[in-house]
Amino acid sequence: MSSAPIQALAASIARLDTLTANLTADDLALASYASEWTIGDVLSHLGSGAQIMCETLQARLEGRELDQQHHRHIWDVWNAKTDTDRARDRYEHDHRLLDRLASVPTEQHRQLRFRMGPMDLDFGTFVGMRLNEHVVHTWDIDVATDPAATLLAGAIPHILEHLAMIAGFAGRPDGTERDLTIATTNPTRQFQLTTTVTTITLTQLDAATTPEPAGDVTTEVTVEAEALIRLVYGRLNNTSGPHPLHHLDALFPGF
Repeated sequence: MSSAPIQALAASIARLDTLTANLTADDLALASYASEWTIGDVLSHLGSGAQIMCETLQARLEGRELDQQHHRHIWDVWNAKTDTDRARDRYEHDHRLLDRLASVPTEQHRQLRFRMGPMDLDFGTFVGMRLNEHVVHTWDIDVATDPAATLLAGAIPHILEHLAMIAGFAGRPDGTERDLTIATTNPTRQFQLTTTVTTITLTQLDAATTPEPAGDVTTEVTVEAEALIRLVYGRLNNTSGPHPLHHLDALFPGF
């Protein structure tokens, strides 16, 4: 696996470090973009996730598996922390995970597999899932005080690599059949979004692929890649004014 996704994760962690360096207890109690979570809650989610992933990685390197009871214990510990402790400990565990990921020898990457819920991930996808989550949740904090905040630009090409998989389990069909070709800029990519009565599929197309209609209507839009990512993660509705993807908001309620 290329080191670029880990470098992008390092950049996202540095961005979050800067955003949270001087937050007070009152600041940490403010609402994040995720209306049910404060900024402190987001940091708790990222910190506990970093701890779980680091311990999962270590276990796999040792040929062990961690069960869900172990994860629940970690969540309980983080839920009991004060917001100030969550912010401090998030920093520690984020950097610990980053260092551990970077230390895995390249020759071991292909040997490692990780179970995350229904997913069986290779090392590159394991790193990618953390990068996606980290960038999106960092944006949740950033946009709480800066409505013009955008996702970390350098991470966007890497997030797109796994966006089809995310759309598959994040999407909620609305009973309408449709085909939508989505061309993105910054970077340039092409996707086909297909919905049936019961399924949602996002497929990244290569330059030689011609989309094949599966629904009643085929249309095409061009948007910033950042907007497509935020749509799939249920975070497009802070966009002011009309947006060519807003009619799809209900398909991706967010998580």
